[in-house]
Amino acid sequence: AGTVHEVRLSNLERGRGVYYAITDAAPRANPYAAGGYSSLAGMAQLPPDAGAFRFVVLGDTRSGHDAHHAIARLVAAERPAFVVNTGDLVSDGLVEEGWQTFFDIEHDLMVSTVLYPALGNHDADNGKADLYFQYFAPPKNDEGTEAYYAFRYSNVFFAVLDSEVATYLGGFTGAQKAWINSTLAQAAHDRGIMHRFVAIHQGPYPSNPDRSGFAPMRALLPVFMDNAVHAIFSGHDHNFERGTSDNGVTYVITGGGGAGLYDIGPTGPAAWPAHTVVKNAKAYNYVTVDVDGARASF
Repeated sequence: AGTVHEVRLSNLERGRGVYYAITDAAPRANPYAAGGYSSLAGMAQLPPDAGAFRFVVLGDTRSGHDAHHAIARLVAAERPAFVVNTGDLVSDGLVEEGWQTFFDIEHDLMVSTVLYPALGNHDADNGKADLYFQYFAPPKNDEGTEAYYAFRYSNVFFAVLDSEVATYLGGFTGAQKAWINSTLAQAAHDRGIMHRFVAIHQGPYPSNPDRSGFAPMRALLPVFMDNAVHAIFSGHDHNFERGTSDNGVTYVITGGGGAGLYDIGPTGPAAWPAHTVVKNAKAYNYVTVDVDGARASF
């Protein structure tokens, strides 16, 4: 009791399912999952060499538990290979009870789906996110941190960036910028990777008219263009927006995972920061991405 375990599995076969069961778990009532915690068992699907699959992106699940629960049930029904959460998983990342509620709600989804999180401003405080790092085990990067990392699933590559812990003083550290440059360059030259995405909590542009977006992300737009990044996924603003940057990189804001919704601005060209809003909506939302070879449809 009170111990968090991490187990590494090796010599796994591509395209196979990994079945698991956690035994001797103390039964616990879960208001969001019929099975409670006395039946922790599931199956994770390993990446195939080829073939069609689906993944889901969403964010800002933090405070609207009923909406979050409804969305988690819908996402589970999509049977995604993995889920990317663009941050603000909880309202206060330093409070244990909030994480317990998050895992209660996500229980039925997470027993059989891998969750890749990005750090949100509510998950961290003044550069500290101890509970986040305790509960999640994303791959460590070359600098030995889990705050920003990359992963590959079949022919899809994700760079998950940190806009909170390593940047709480106002911008990306030199170490993270160097990592972003080298990691995206490697992915761009890998012929097995057909789809390159970036995920971060605070994206380059706002969907909330009272905000201006994250300037350090806008400074990296030439890097994203040079390395053929197909889309940037972010949250922070509690609604949905899709558009293009001033140099043509697609961005998607999906921050409607449960927190109270924000108003939206107009569609069309925006003067500052310069970008074009193609579609937006004040609505709870998540994004499905269907991948089939060289085609990915949102």
